[in-house]
Amino acid sequence: MNTEHAKAKHSVGSLFIFLLIGIYTVFVLLLVLIGVGAYRNKVDEARYTAQIRTSLGYIANKVRAADQIGGVSIEELQGVETLVIREWHDNMEYHTRIYAAHGALYEQFVFAGDDLDHEDSLRIADIASLDMQKEGGLLSLLLHTETGQALPLHIRLHAATD
Repeated sequence: MNTEHAKAKHSVGSLFIFLLIGIYTVFVLLLVLIGVGAYRNKVDEARYTAQIRTSLGYIANKVRAADQIGGVSIEELQGVETLVIREWHDNMEYHTRIYAAHGALYEQFVFAGDDLDHEDSLRIADIASLDMQKEGGLLSLLLHTETGQALPLHIRLHAATD
């Protein structure tokens, strides 16, 4: 009879150990899933920030490359505030237009005088808004991200005249 009591005690002890191991495993899996979610969020946030900063760098380089008299202006085209960068190739004037609309930053490369068309524009990044101002030789852009961050860009135009 002693052996039956010892077997019952042993099986209860084994069940308790397996139950503890099962609970431990569940908690470890939950921690791993929480960590994966946090890591994924950080990677997505870093990717978005890099995309926005790359977009600002791209705009800065386009403006600096067009730094000539009359090469850069801010114009309202069809109700949209637009940064217009002028280029001349083979005696033809082309415009690179950078603007924010529909929650995104866009770029359009067209002949001078063509209409602003979202369908022909390249979507650069998702943003909330873009504020532009040009005073004298200083071009100031303030890009508002979807996360509420405000990123400024100030460019001194060396060939500018007003």
